[in-house]
Order: sequence, then structure tokens, then C-alpha cells
Amino acid sequence: MQQPELNIQRARGFLLIVAILVLVVIAVAIAALGNMTSADVRSSSQHAQSEQAYFAATSGLEYATRLLKSGTACGALPTAATAVGLASVTLSRTLNNPVATTVGGAGVATTTQTTIPATSTAGYAAHGRIVIDGEQIRYTGITATSFTGATRGYGGTTAATHLAAATVLQNQCSVQATGTSGVATRVMQSAIQNGLWSEFLDDSSTAVPTVAVGTLHTLNAGSGLVTSLPAGNNIVIAIVALRNIGAISTIATGNLRLRNVTTATTLASNLYGIDVGGVGAPTNNLFDQKTFFFVHREIGAAANQTYRIEGQATAAGVNAEVKIMVINGPPVSSSQTTQSNNAGNAPAFATILTHTPAPPYPPGDNIVIAAVQWNNNSGANRAIAATDLQLVRSGGATLASNTFAINIRTNAAANANDNGGMLLVGREANAAANPTYVVQARANGLNLQVEAKLIVISAVGSAYLPGGVSIPLNASPTSLGTLSTGFPALRLGAANIAVAATQYATGNTARSINATNEDLVFGGSPQTWNEFQMDLCANVLTSPRCADFAMGLMGRQTITDASPSFSVQTSPSSTAVNVLNGEAKILGMHLSPVTDRFEVIP
Repeated sequence: MQQPELNIQRARGFLLIVAILVLVVIAVAIAALGNMTSADVRSSSQHAQSEQAYFAATSGLEYATRLLKSGTACGALPTAATAVGLASVTLSRTLNNPVATTVGGAGVATTTQTTIPATSTAGYAAHGRIVIDGEQIRYTGITATSFTGATRGYGGTTAATHLAAATVLQNQCSVQATGTSGVATRVMQSAIQNGLWSEFLDDSSTAVPTVAVGTLHTLNAGSGLVTSLPAGNNIVIAIVALRNIGAISTIATGNLRLRNVTTATTLASNLYGIDVGGVGAPTNNLFDQKTFFFVHREIGAAANQTYRIEGQATAAGVNAEVKIMVINGPPVSSSQTTQSNNAGNAPAFATILTHTPAPPYPPGDNIVIAAVQWNNNSGANRAIAATDLQLVRSGGATLASNTFAINIRTNAAANANDNGGMLLVGREANAAANPTYVVQARANGLNLQVEAKLIVISAVGSAYLPGGVSIPLNASPTSLGTLSTGFPALRLGAANIAVAATQYATGNTARSINATNEDLVFGGSPQTWNEFQMDLCANVLTSPRCADFAMGLMGRQTITDASPSFSVQTSPSSTAVNVLNGEAKILGMHLSPVTDRFEVIP
């Protein structure tokens, strides 16, 4: 009779054991789930910290780039930890500007060679950019006698072969940024080239002072183009458009000038007086607008220089519009100060300026820009035939010239068209070392004075549309040509620059181009334009000989995809018989100071 009770007790004992086991399993599962959740939380937290550290490191490199551009020396970059949101970043930096080594071995035999031999790499960065014969080369590593992992033709330059003993240049700031957040650390490195920065001023119309020489634009309360550029060599290009809506007026010699405000120094000025027509002027004063150009290389400029155009006219009513471009730290450049001569009496040419860059000037692609001014001192009408004002390589091809004849009135009293200016922009691809460039001119008579200023830039990515084609203008905007480039996409601190030189000519009926109707176009979008109306007179015997006009435009872009295009489009105010013809030369430059950026520690 006791057996069933015993079985029940045994069953209860077994169920108790099972219950205990179930509880244990549940407890273990809960513990495991807790550990997994905790691990996920820790992992998620560490991932978030890693991302915060990464962005802190990236921000540090961008901060260093901006400081370098604004004039901070590489060795003066701050090294103390700086808070970036929930993270912090610490910078370290090294200036790599060694005594130049040379190409070693048998040289660089091909344009695709990825190991560049050198006599020594001492003092060069572990990665970054070098310049040889005008070619920029990015590399990812070094040995004692070579640069490895080379990307050829970097920064829009042209890949080339290089002889042994060719100079290898480097001037860059190697920056390491360590981002820290919690237990996470991310380290980024960037090789930032010192220079190839730029600043640009595109001003509106401003009255030219009459009492004394004064500022011709109002940016920054009349202070000029205040740059945020580091110390180094500065290339300055300026375009000044003038138009008179008042009484007959002139600008005396030296009273239209490019100034460094910081150092109170005149960098360039008009060598000849400028007549700017005026309302109610006699028949020979209908030409009431002029364009003048300045180019200058300032050697060893201090950081944060300020540039401006100043002027003074003899009567009220003269207005000016100014564009100024400043390029800091081109790897290789040279310049020639003003030279003046009389144009040759056709068929003979006369040399206006001769410039041979001080050797050693490497082979490569050379940008050449000349600012030309003329003045008729003959007492008779003068003309420079089409293509007879030339920028040439000595013993070589013509790089740029006037497409249309330049008609210059006699220098009679109060004449508005006995002087003028033109910008000649050219590019010589694969130029030999130590070139000589010449500005030369010939006219249809004696005593036509011509002067020129010239700059040469090498080792910079460039593209060029030579122009030289006369294009009839229609009522709708007409393209005078499009420059297609192979420039890479822009990164932080980089910029593309376009400089356009234009010329117009009319037939036997007067023509005009209204204000804003000449546009410099970036990728289909107008970026900058003419501030004043341009009037051209009829090209007939009784004409005041103002049947042609030279103009210029400049622009800069800091954000763009790869392979941007630049063009000039123009529309006249009339489309009657004998339409206006135009022509444009366009020079593009790619300025890319940031060499590379990569993570060295995940």
C-alpha cells in the first residue's frame, strides 16, 4: 500500500531536479544574453568613438590646411590637443624643404615609370609630391635612393622623361593628425605643398578720384584685396577696365598703378598717359573706354599681403572696374620688369621685351603672360596689322598675337584712342630648359611706342585654347571658344583659374557690346563679365579709328568635378549688316596644394 506514495515522491524529486536544471539554463541564457548585449553596447560605443576619432583627425588636417593657407608657417602649426566635439585631435608637423637632390641612375626613361631614382632622398618626406622638370610627381614611399609608388603627371601637369642629374624639388609640410575619443585612436597623414594657393577680387564699378591718386574699388572699405596667403613668391595679375561718362579726361603716366598696400610699394604702373574720351568730345574722342593690364612677380612676399589698384583722372566721370588674381608659391616662375621700345616699321619687327629666366630653368610646360601698352607719338594715324603684335619663343613658334588689326589714332590734342593695352596669354608645351621669350611688334609707320611686362610660370597644371579664329557674333550669346581641361576634381584648398584675353573688330558700321554681355563661363554657368558697355566705331576713312577693342576676364573656382571647361560667350547690341567679330584665348591653371591624405593607423 506504500508503493504509490514512494513513486510520487520519486517523481516529485525528479521534477525538482528538472526545474532546477531549467532555472539554471534560463539563468545561463540570461547571463549570456546580458553579456552579448553588453558586448554589443561596448562594440557600438567603441565604433562610435572610432568614428569620432576619425572625423577629429580629418578635421585636424583641414584645420592645418587652412592655417597654412592663411600664412601660418609649417613649424608654427599648433601641437596641443584640441577638442573636436566629443573627441580631440593632436597635430605633429615636419617641413620638408631639403637641399635639392638630383635624379640618379640612368634617369627616368619613360612617362609611366613608377620608381624614380635619386642620388639621395635624405630630408624628403616619406610620402608626398616632388617636382622634376616641371612635372609634379606624387609618391607613396621612399628608399635611400628612390621615390616609389609614383603617380606621374600629377596636379594636371604633363608626364615626361627626365635625364640623370635633373633637379628634384620639394617644399611641403607633412602633417600628422591623431584623433582620440574614449579608447579609440585614428591617425591620418597629409602632405601639404607650401604654396599654389590663390585669392581673387572681382570688383564693381567705382569712380576714379580726381584730387589725388586713390583706391579704385571699395572691397574691405577701400583696403583692396586682403589676402590670407603664406609667405613666398606671389604672382599678381590685374585687369582694369575704364569708361568715361563725363568730360574729356586723362590719366597721367604712373597714375594707374598696382600697389602692395602692406609694404606701400608700387609694383607696376602705366608707362604712358591714358586718354579716356568723354561726353561732348570732338569726333576723334568717341572711344571712351579702355582696358589695361598688369602682371608682376613679387619675390619673398610676407604673409597676408594686401593688393589694390589706384588711379587719378584729370576730370570727374571716369569709372573703373578691377579684377585682381594672386597666385602664391608657384614651384618655378620668373618675370621681367617693364621694357619700352618703338614698334618696327613694317615689314621689320622691333623687339619690345626679351626675357630669359635665370638658369637653371627646367624644361616642361610653360605659361607665359604679357601685359602690353602702346602710345602713338608719331603725329599720324598708326595701325598694327593682324598678328603683328607677338609673344614668341626666341627661335621658335608664336605663342600668342592679335587676331584683328589694332587701329591707333594720331596723338592730336585730347585724342581718346592714341593709346591702349592688350593681354597676350600663351603656353609652350614641352619647352626646353632655359627658354627666351620675346614680345615684338611692327606698325605701318614710325614712332609708335610699345611697352610690355611679362611673367613665366612652370610646374603648374595648365591647359590652353590658342584662339586666333574670328567668330561673327549673333544676337544670342555666341561662344568664342571653349577650353576643355583634364584637370582632376578639386579638393580642400585647391582651385582652378581661368584667364581669358579677348579682342573685337567691326566693319563699316559702329557696334557695341552692352555691359555684362561678355561672360567668362565655367561649365555652362557665367562667373564674371564686363562691367561697362564697349563701343566700336565704324572702320572707314573718316573713322576716329576705334574699330577694334581688347578686353580681358579672369575667374576662379574652388569646387568642381574633374575635367572642368571654360569658355567665353558674347552678344552684341546690334545684329545689322557687318556684324561684330570676336576672338578669345583662354588659359586654365590647376592649383592643388594638398598632395595626399591617408590613414596610417586604423
